[in-house]
Amino acid sequence: MKKINLYNISIADVDYAELLKFCLQRIRKKEKTFIITLNSIMVINYLFNKNFRSAVDKADLVIPDGYGIILAGKIFKRPFKNHLPGIDVTYKLFGMAFEKKLSVFLLGSSWPTIQTAYKNMMKWFPQVRFLGRYSGYFNRDEEEKIIQGINKLRPDILFVGMGTPKQEVWINNNLKKMKVKIVIGVGGSFDVFSGFKKRAPLKWRKKHLEWLYRCLTSPSKFINIFKIFFYFIIMLYFKLFKGSVKGRIIRSQRGSRKL
Repeated sequence: MKKINLYNISIADVDYAELLKFCLQRIRKKEKTFIITLNSIMVINYLFNKNFRSAVDKADLVIPDGYGIILAGKIFKRPFKNHLPGIDVTYKLFGMAFEKKLSVFLLGSSWPTIQTAYKNMMKWFPQVRFLGRYSGYFNRDEEEKIIQGINKLRPDILFVGMGTPKQEVWINNNLKKMKVKIVIGVGGSFDVFSGFKKRAPLKWRKKHLEWLYRCLTSPSKFINIFKIFFYFIIMLYFKLFKGSVKGRIIRSQRGSRKL
């Protein structure tokens, strides 16, 4: 599996067939696997949020989600052959679960959203073994009960939709406790599956503007426009200073550890 290093993150350049083959092999071998779909805003979190950075560093597989990652690959002359948007990865995993009759559990979003998404997915993928679902708004006391419930069911795939960086940090903090095979953060995918939010039209996606569509149609996401602008500044610095800025940022948080 080809890996490309950007921002000190090892990112797999895989197509959907390779990804699904990898996941199925891990499931059959009963190897716990943490997958992250990386986008531009997550790179910012990686540089400035040590808990999120720990999650990314410990993940078993990081794949290129946002077009900002693909663009960085071109600018740094480490081009990706493949671009795997997170919501498409989620659909593909459900398709694999449908074909192989795998079991899944959905965790995240509000109760109305997760309930509706759960019902829709059961209609779309009737051969998938849906073991359960739970809202992503829970307290500490509920957390242990949720993990215990997941462990009793032992799903092949656990989809976690709490938004980034919360979902990746939560997975990283609880992965050792959980009896699952594949676990992946899916961001706002449940909102789309429920029908409560629409995905960007195809013409927006073809122009790599899905992020802008989300910002314009969801007021809470509007701040992401400024984060994307900040990401481009970071990318420019990395290009000009060949990673020295990255080193200073991370060393200031890690102490004297060398990169």
